[in-house]
Amino acid sequence: MADDPRSELEIFAGFFHQDFDLCEEDAYEIARKHFNGISRARRAVLKSELVDLLEFRKSKKAIRNAWWRLGAASWQSGLDLRAALHDYVDML
Repeated sequence: MADDPRSELEIFAGFFHQDFDLCEEDAYEIARKHFNGISRARRAVLKSELVDLLEFRKSKKAIRNAWWRLGAASWQSGLDLRAALHDYVDML
């Protein structure tokens, strides 16, 4: 979004809002829909930002804390955040 000041990663993290756990879609379905709805250029930027997040934050706790700071407010119960973010890099 050209007029959105947030990074691609902040926009993506925002999909995991406080009511995310009430959604019928799981974290992978949300990701697929978002990835399919953005341009190739935006997907490349998001992939780069995800790689940076995972590269510079090694522990699960550091990744989780960064994810919350990016704007996520919820996460799927029982789903490993770090593993899912690695999967999202592969999906992009």
